[in-house]
Amino acid sequence: MSEPISTPLPESFADLSGYVDAWAKPTFRERYRQRMDRPQAALVAFYQALLPRMDAITEHLNQYAPGEVPAADLPLYFLACSFMDIAAAVEIYEQPDVPLGLEWWRPELTECRTALDA
Repeated sequence: MSEPISTPLPESFADLSGYVDAWAKPTFRERYRQRMDRPQAALVAFYQALLPRMDAITEHLNQYAPGEVPAADLPLYFLACSFMDIAAAVEIYEQPDVPLGLEWWRPELTECRTALDA
């Protein structure tokens, strides 16, 4: 498990700061574990908080090349990753797990590289 994120969100996204501790996880495994460990109501609340901000978040993060998001914007990037990781649970499955899916912990997935990996 990684260290907690201590970098604050960019000022224009400060209203989302309450989600950083729970959802700004740097690896897929940590984000998916969070998805599986939280009640559906928590996933829905996070999803509803980020959904109206995703265009602005995407615009902000698109100023960087893939893999070159600076440390100051990594918490926002990780929140966006968590949003994408839980979207199907909210929009389609209406539960954290994927019905009839593989065990989430079994596949070895390739992680996206960030400035922390350099």
